[in-house]
Amino acid sequence: MLDALAADRYRFVECTVTPDNTASERGVRAFAHERGAPVRQQPLFGSDHFPVPGHAPEVLYRVGPLTQ
Repeated sequence: MLDALAADRYRFVECTVTPDNTASERGVRAFAHERGAPVRQQPLFGSDHFPVPGHAPEVLYRVGPLTQ
């Protein structure tokens, strides 16, 4: 899916991932690595932003600039 989004259209791809979702984190990092693009991450939403108690925080991942 990320490949389709990045195909010569966008310079950056952003997504959020919960800290316990290692599969998604690895996927984002692999996507960036394949394109030689840096990955930046920063907290976006804390657990207190969600109405359901116990929801994990969300971390923003920003990949880019994309060159391929």
